[in-house]
Amino acid sequence: MPNDTDVPLSACALGRGSRISLATVYSFMCVVGSVLNLLVIYLVVTFKKLRTASNAFIVNGCVADLLVCAFWMPHEAVVTSTGTFLVIGYQAFKEALLFLGITVSLLSHSLIAVNRYVLITKTPAVYQSLYQKRNTEWMIAGSWLISLGSLLPWITSFRYPPERCRDTEDASFPKGTSVSVLSSRFAAGTLAFTIIGQTWVVVYCYFKIFRRVQTSVKRVSILNFQIVNNLPYSFPRKDKRLGFYVLAVCFIFILTTEPIFWVLVAGLFAPVPVVLWTSTWIVFCTIFVSNPFLYTWKNEEFRKSFRSVMRGDFLRGSTVGVEPITINTISHIFPRQNSRRAFLVVSHVLDLPSNVLFKVGDRRNLTCSMSSCPEKVKFVWRSLEDKPLFAAIKSQDKESVLIFDNVMKDLENSIVCKATCQKETKQATTKIKVYSFPSNPVISGYDRLKLGEENILGCEVSSVYPSEFLKVQWLYEDKVLQTHEEEPERGVHYKFTPSSEDDGKSITCRASLNVDGIPPDEKIKETSVNMTVLSAPHNVKVSGMPAVLLGSSLTLTCEAEGKPKPAFTWTALKPDGQSVEMGKHQDLFVHNVSLSDAGTYQCDIRNEFGNQSASVSVVVQAPPMDTLIEASPQSILKEGDSVSISCKSSGVPVTRVVLSRRVDGEKKELMSSEGAETSVPLFSVKLADSGVFVCEAINEYGRQETTLNLTVEAHLLEVVLTPNEVVLERGSSLVLSCQASGCPQPKFSWKNLSNTPKLRLIETDGFQSQLSVNLVELEDEGTYLCEVTCGSIKKSKQTEVKVFSFPSPVVTNSGPSLVGEIMKLTCTVQEVFPANLFQILWMDGERIKLSEIGSFSRGTTNLTSVYSYHVDTKDQDKSITCKVLLEMHGVPAAQAVKTASTTLSIHYPPRVTRITVSPLTELKEGESMKISCLSDGFPVGRTVLKRVVDGIQTELRASDGFETSFAIPSVELDDSGIYICETSNKYGSHNDSVEITVKAPPRNMTVEIFPSTDVQEGQNITICCRSVSFPPPAVVLSKLDSEKNVYSLDGVFLLINLTPNDTGLYQINVTNYLGYETEIFNINVMEKRVNPPLDWNDFLMPATYLGVATAMLGVVVYVLSARKKGSYDLTKSNPSTV
Repeated sequence: MPNDTDVPLSACALGRGSRISLATVYSFMCVVGSVLNLLVIYLVVTFKKLRTASNAFIVNGCVADLLVCAFWMPHEAVVTSTGTFLVIGYQAFKEALLFLGITVSLLSHSLIAVNRYVLITKTPAVYQSLYQKRNTEWMIAGSWLISLGSLLPWITSFRYPPERCRDTEDASFPKGTSVSVLSSRFAAGTLAFTIIGQTWVVVYCYFKIFRRVQTSVKRVSILNFQIVNNLPYSFPRKDKRLGFYVLAVCFIFILTTEPIFWVLVAGLFAPVPVVLWTSTWIVFCTIFVSNPFLYTWKNEEFRKSFRSVMRGDFLRGSTVGVEPITINTISHIFPRQNSRRAFLVVSHVLDLPSNVLFKVGDRRNLTCSMSSCPEKVKFVWRSLEDKPLFAAIKSQDKESVLIFDNVMKDLENSIVCKATCQKETKQATTKIKVYSFPSNPVISGYDRLKLGEENILGCEVSSVYPSEFLKVQWLYEDKVLQTHEEEPERGVHYKFTPSSEDDGKSITCRASLNVDGIPPDEKIKETSVNMTVLSAPHNVKVSGMPAVLLGSSLTLTCEAEGKPKPAFTWTALKPDGQSVEMGKHQDLFVHNVSLSDAGTYQCDIRNEFGNQSASVSVVVQAPPMDTLIEASPQSILKEGDSVSISCKSSGVPVTRVVLSRRVDGEKKELMSSEGAETSVPLFSVKLADSGVFVCEAINEYGRQETTLNLTVEAHLLEVVLTPNEVVLERGSSLVLSCQASGCPQPKFSWKNLSNTPKLRLIETDGFQSQLSVNLVELEDEGTYLCEVTCGSIKKSKQTEVKVFSFPSPVVTNSGPSLVGEIMKLTCTVQEVFPANLFQILWMDGERIKLSEIGSFSRGTTNLTSVYSYHVDTKDQDKSITCKVLLEMHGVPAAQAVKTASTTLSIHYPPRVTRITVSPLTELKEGESMKISCLSDGFPVGRTVLKRVVDGIQTELRASDGFETSFAIPSVELDDSGIYICETSNKYGSHNDSVEITVKAPPRNMTVEIFPSTDVQEGQNITICCRSVSFPPPAVVLSKLDSEKNVYSLDGVFLLINLTPNDTGLYQINVTNYLGYETEIFNINVMEKRVNPPLDWNDFLMPATYLGVATAMLGVVVYVLSARKKGSYDLTKSNPSTV
C-alpha cells in the first residue's frame, strides 16, 4: 500500500495561475519594501536632525525588513513562479535569513515602543541615562543576538523533509517549500512566542502613552521624539489627537501579526489549509513593507528631508544639514555617552524665566542672559516641540532676546536657551503660555422672550484662549442663576421661562478666564442687558351699554394686554351667519341705531404671537315690529282639512300677543299670550270657517297688528285604475290598484264584467283599494271595474285581464345510436293555452329543421312534435334544440319563447389510432424518450402500449381511455424494438406501431487471447474482441511500432506462425460513428534455442582462472611459512670494507 511519501511532487504543485499571482504579489512587495526601507536608512544616516535613538531603532528594523523584502521575497517569487526548488544548502541559508529578519524586525517594534514610553512617562534624567550611546548599541546588538540564538537549534538539526502536498500544509511546511526554517516546531513556536510577546509590549507601552499623554500631534509627534537634555514632565492636554495615532499604530500591528500567530499555533497541533496559510502569510509580510511609512509619515523632519532630496538640494550643495557619510557621522545616530555629565556641570548662572504668559496680539520679548560670564556668550534657542519658534532673535554679549512681533495661539511652546561660556555650556527651559480674552460677552435672545414659554439665552465669548479655563456665569439682579465651567463649543446657553414681571429687568453674563498671571482687570468681563418679554394678547375685556333705544348712539370699548401692542378689529355677526368688519380701533361708535344694528359684536385682538377675541350682544329697544300671522300648512284649504294659525312678532321685545277673528266687522278674540308668539288649531274645516284672522303685538313702546284671509273650498273627485291592461301567465299573482283623489273619505267597490265568480282578496287603505289574486287561473280572465263614491259623486274605471299557460318544453330521444342509424327526437309541452297561438321549431344551431303550429282549443291541451334524424360520426355531441313560441300580444319577450335541448350520443369503434415518439425514433444511449398513444372512439375503451422484440410482446402501459404515454428517462440498447399502440371498445379495436432504434458507442470491451500472450516462435494466436454498441463497430488490430492495420467484421483475429519480430504492444480499436474504445496488450514471442557443440574457448577461460588462483594460493602459503621460520638475505657490500 502506498504511503504519503509516494505522492509525486507534480500532484502537489499549485496551479500555474495561483503561482503567477503569488509571485506577482511577492515582486510588488519586494520593490516597494526595498525602496521605502532604503530611503529611510539613507535619510537617517544623511541628515543630522534625524539621528536620534528612536530613529536608530527604526533603522535597525529597516535593515531587518530588507532581509525579507530585498533578499527573501525575490527568491521566493522565482521559486513560486517556476515551481522549482533551490539546492538544499542555499535554500537553508535563505530561510535562515528570513527567520532572522522577521525576529529582528519584531524586536525593533518593541524597542521603539519602549523608547517612546520612557520618553513620555519618565523624567528626562531617566531617559538620558538609559539611552546613552553604549546602551543603545547593546540594545540593537541584543536584538540580533537573540534572533541568532533562536535560529541555532534549527541550523544544527535541519534535514531534508519528505515532499508533501500543498493542500495539507501545516506549520512544518508553511510555504510549500522542501526546506523551511519553520519546519522546526521549535522555530515555529519561537516565532509565535516572539509575535505574541512583542504584541504585548507594543500594546502595553502605547496604551500607557495614550493614558498618560494626550496632547496634539503638532506639539509632540509620536513618530518623532528627539533626544533633548531637558524635557517637561507633563504636556498640555488640550489636543487629544495623539492618542488616536497611538491606537492606530497598535491596530495596524495587531492586524498584521495576530492572524499568523494563530495559524502558527494551530499548525503545531493540526494541518492548516494552504489557502488560510497563504492569506495570513501575505498579510504578515505587509508589515515589512509598511514599517518605514508607519513610523515616518507624520514626522515633519522626515518630510523636510525627503522634500530636500526630491528637490536635489543635496546634489546642488544647498544647506540642508547634511554631513559626509562616515563612521563618525553614523555614530552620531546614537546619543553621546557624556551628555548627562555635561548636563550636570554648572559653573555660571543662566537667567531665563521658567514660565511666561503672553497676550495674543501683543508684541513681547523673552530674554535669556548669563551675566556671570566674563566673555561673549554664544546663545542657541531651540524648540522642544515639533514647531518653529515664530520669533526673531537678537543677541548681544551676555544676553539674547526672542522678539515676538505679534503673539499668536500657536506660539505656545517649550523653549530651551543654551548658553556657551568659554568651554562650559548651560541651558535653561521656559514654558511659554498664551492667552486671549479681547472682548466682553455678547448676549443673544434677550429681546424676544416669549411669556410663559421656555426661552434660550445665549452668551458668546469670542476669541478666548485657552478656552478650557473659561468660566461663564448667568446673573439676575446679582443672583447667580447658572455657572458653566466646561469648555464652550458654540457659546453658553441658559433656559429661562419669563413672567410678565421680568419685562425690562436686567440679566448679566459674566465671563472669567482663570489663568495664572492674567492681570486682575482682564480676568473678568461681563455684559448686562434689559430683557424684553413678548406675549400674545390676554386679559381681554369689552365694556359698553348692551341695550340702546332705536335712533340713539352705541359705544363699545375693547381692552387687552400684550407685547408688542396688539391690533383691534370690530366685527358684527349677522343672524344669517355673515360677518361685517366695523373698524380697526379700540373703540366702536354707531350713530342713529336702527333695528339692523342689533346683534352680536366681536372684538378680535391680534399680534405676532397670537390672538384673542371677546363678544357682546346688543339689543335695540323699539315698538313691536315685523308682526306676522301664518296658516299652516296653507291659507287655502279643502273641506275637511286641518289648519294651525300662529301669531308672532320679532325684532324687538314684545310683552303680549292677541289672535282674533273678524266677524261682521268686529274682532272676536281666539287666543292671547304673554310673550311674542301664540297659535290656534282648526280641525276638519268647513266652508263656514272662511274669513279674516287678526294678529296684534303689544309692548311698552307701542302696538302693531296684521291680518290673514283663510279660504275653504269643496273637493274634486278623480279615480285612477292600474294597470290599464294585464297579460299574465297561469299560476302567477295579480294585483289591481284603484286610487281616488279630491275626496277626503272615498268609498270603493269592485266588479267582474265578463264572468260572475266570487272576487278574490280586496284591501282598502284610505285613498287606495287593491284587488289581489295569488294564483291566477284561466277563469280569472275578463274585465274588472272599480267604482268610487264621494258623497253624491260617483266615478269608475275598468281594465282587461288576459291569462295564458306556457310550461317549459321537454325533449326526449331514443337513446344512443350507431353511425348510419335513424334517431327519433320528441318535444312535448304540457297544458298550454291558448293552443292555436303556439308554434314548435326544431333547430340545428341557427338552422330550422322542422316547424309545426298548434290547433284551437277552449281549455288547456298538450303539444307534441317528433323529429327523425339520420346520424353520422360528425354529429357526436351535437346539440338539437326544440324552440316553442307563443304569439300573443302583451306577453313579455322573456316569457314568449322557451327552449329545450338534447345532445346526440353517437357510438362507433376506435379509429385514427396514432403513436408518436418524442423527440426522435432514432436515439443515442442515455437520452430521454417519451411515447404517446392517441385514438378516437365512443364509448371510451382501453388503450395498451406494447413493445415487440424478436416476436415477443411486452406490455408497457395500459389505461382506460384513448390516450396514454410512456417515458424512459435514459434509453439503453435493450430499449430498441417495435412499439404498438392498440385501442379497443365494445364495437371493435384499432392499432398503430413505430420502430425505435437506440444507438451507442462501443463499451464494455473485452479482449481474449488464446492460448496465451506468451508463446513460442512458430505458434498461432487467436484474438477475440467483444463490445456492446450499435450500429456494429469496425474492429482494427494494429501493432504500436508498426503502421500495418488488420480489420475484422466479427472481432476475431488469427495471427499465424509468429516470430520474435512479432513481440510488442498491440492495440485493438473498436469504432463506430458515435465513438470508439481501445485496448492495449502485450504479446511475447520466445525464440527457440539450440545448444551448440563445445569449443576449445569453452575450456580456455576456466583453465586460466584456475591457474591464477593456484599461483596466488602458493604465494600466500610461502609468506606464512616464512613468518613462522624466519629468513635472511645476503646484502651486497664493498669488498674493501670487509
